[in-house]
Amino acid sequence: MYDESEGNPFFLGELILSQLEAGAVPAPASETSRTLPSGVQNTISERIARLPSNTRLIAEVAAVVGTAFNLELVREVAGWDEDKTLNALDELLDRGLVREAGRRSGYDYAFTHHLIQEAIHNAIDQMVCKRRHRRLALVLEDIYPERQEELSLELATHFDQGDDAARAVPYYQRAAHRALAVYAMEEALAACTRAAELATDPRSRFDSLALRADIHHQLGNREDEQADLEQMANISDDLGDEQLICAMLQRKISFVSALGDREQQVRLVSELAAHAQASDNAYWQAATLYARAFYHYQISEYDAVRPALDQAVVLYQQLDDRAAQVECLCLLADSATNQGQIEEARSLLERARAFSSADNQTLLLRILSVTANAAVLHNNFEAGYNLSIQALAISRALHDREAEADAYNRLAALSEQVAHYQDALHYYEQAMELHTALNKPKGMAIALGNIGILYGRIGRYAEATTAFRRSETLYKSVNNILGQVLNTINLADTANIYRDYALARSAARRGRKLMKRINNPTLESDLLCNLGVSELGLGELAIATRHLEASLTLRRSLDSSTAEDLAEGLCYLVIARLRTGRLAAARQASEEALLFSAEGEEQAFSREYILWVAACVARAAGELAHTRDYLTQAYLTVTHNLAAWQLELADFPPAQWQTAFLDHYFNGEIIAAFERNDWPAYAAPASVSRNVEL
Repeated sequence: MYDESEGNPFFLGELILSQLEAGAVPAPASETSRTLPSGVQNTISERIARLPSNTRLIAEVAAVVGTAFNLELVREVAGWDEDKTLNALDELLDRGLVREAGRRSGYDYAFTHHLIQEAIHNAIDQMVCKRRHRRLALVLEDIYPERQEELSLELATHFDQGDDAARAVPYYQRAAHRALAVYAMEEALAACTRAAELATDPRSRFDSLALRADIHHQLGNREDEQADLEQMANISDDLGDEQLICAMLQRKISFVSALGDREQQVRLVSELAAHAQASDNAYWQAATLYARAFYHYQISEYDAVRPALDQAVVLYQQLDDRAAQVECLCLLADSATNQGQIEEARSLLERARAFSSADNQTLLLRILSVTANAAVLHNNFEAGYNLSIQALAISRALHDREAEADAYNRLAALSEQVAHYQDALHYYEQAMELHTALNKPKGMAIALGNIGILYGRIGRYAEATTAFRRSETLYKSVNNILGQVLNTINLADTANIYRDYALARSAARRGRKLMKRINNPTLESDLLCNLGVSELGLGELAIATRHLEASLTLRRSLDSSTAEDLAEGLCYLVIARLRTGRLAAARQASEEALLFSAEGEEQAFSREYILWVAACVARAAGELAHTRDYLTQAYLTVTHNLAAWQLELADFPPAQWQTAFLDHYFNGEIIAAFERNDWPAYAAPASVSRNVEL
């Protein structure tokens, strides 16, 4: 047994624990924290000073290694044989300074408290300590050559503390890449930051800054990213290295693209093209083609996307860059989806999956996101929701905040489609918070546009129109034509529902002007239908009829058109023809719409509206039995829907959404006709004029 004067084996541990409980000793902030209260430092130093010189030396070497260590490593650093090292370790064990670590830890020994290790390390002469850290790093390289990647952070740290920056920097860079591979973003950021601080070689410093800029971009740290890009630009300009200049320009393009600065974006793409041509480098030529295609995609010039990407894919194939080929195919699929070319998008995504690696989570996230978008536009909401949930999980694991925000936007829109309105509001709030933090105008515009749709459905019309206008302004600020068009469609559709026909007409006309820059017959058909409905409401019957007929002609020419798409236009066309006295033509359109009603309620566009216009045609023709039959079916469907809305919107004020429901398309007319025999003028028998407002 040892008395206190000789150093009770448990005395140091008990002293430290008692001071920890009293709050005198802080818990360690990190492995490299070396600041100790003077009382603890002095107490431990006194005990260490009493040790025999050999034992003290081994304790110091072990403290340089860390809180846990292996016999072989300590022996090699000290330069001793095994027996001599073991004797010293036995005394440290007897003194209670170290303990056996156990097999599962991967180490032979460990200090009994981290403060003991820190105190011993602090007591070593500064120059001696630096030499031992450098010696330790060299030994680690020598005895574990196959583990250098795994030990990269330890090697970097020891070379760093050993004042060997030239050797520390590449290990910090490798440690950053290793951390990124497991999505340890903060660890990766710390490693490449230290590499950038230590690097004296301009090229090495550029590489460290580039890695850090990529991490900042992924995390949405725009100011930090911009600062790194400016430093990279200075280095590349000083060196006059075309490869570095191109790498810097590529990152700058990505930066201004995320901010929506299209003027800067197109200027930087032109700069990259000039340098790529001057260097005659196939990789940068392909990167330029992709950057140019992405710019056209962002401003909705989809016809210009494919030629550039087709050339890029050929170059990337020659370079055997499969990841870049996947990016090109995904962007092509996105463009095809936005043009309504669903089958083309599906084919491109299949090619992308064939090229991608199962363990590349970044590429998997990209493919999932594009596939989810395609599923949504194809009305496959369940598939879109499941894919978006997967995308959200991966984006969180990757710490990719932009992808996370996009996933929230998509989940919100899908929740809205299946009437989970509270979930939709929650997801929109999450998306807006992230997009705002990232200063991403397009993301904010998407969220606001979808919020407008939701507000329209639950009766908050004024807030809906405000959201649509804000969204359209944001889309305009980043020159995104598709986004502006979609907003005009949604605004016109919502305004028509609330019978604000002047606003609906204005929005639809604005959308048609923008459509001249987009080749998307599906959206053109939507705009024509909305325009026709607004004109119908304003009493402009002749032009309304022409626009509704043109919308249907376009719809019939599209392979992607559904029964719902055609039935909607047909219902309004029936009303337009009735109001202009063309009963036979109205009947023809009604009979075509009834074919869709026969397919079943789930497959038909608002079956009650098809039945309603059929009742109006029958009444105008004097066919009372058919009138009564169609009206009864329409009324039963409306009341069923009203009950469903009561369940779906139980969390919202009834006065709000009930008004919206009764104003929605023909619901109010159906209820008035059935309950009070109050019919609109266009359904009057043929002998009565029907040329009045809707």
